[in-house]
Amino acid sequence: INSIILAPQGTLTPSTKNLGWNAIHCCGDPVINEIDDMDFIMNGVVEVFLNTLGKPGDENYNVQKSNVIATGFSNGGFMSSLLGLLSADDRPSWLVGI
Repeated sequence: INSIILAPQGTLTPSTKNLGWNAIHCCGDPVINEIDDMDFIMNGVVEVFLNTLGKPGDENYNVQKSNVIATGFSNGGFMSSLLGLLSADDRPSWLVGI
């Protein structure tokens, strides 16, 4: 596999019908309800997905787990930036770029 794009959606704010992430104080229900989107991205979406691609010992396992780049548009860009701003101790080992 040369590349895979994961595009998770943020939380829906029903009154505006907008999706958003709890990444900056701008974006409706995710911020108001203190949704833990960092955990969702780091331990939900990416870790679960990477773990389904291979298991330790598989030929591509380490390659996949060391070549993840985060990107986003608008509020998703803020979310990606937050991943990059984590301290080295908190940043996921699979994240190699923003």
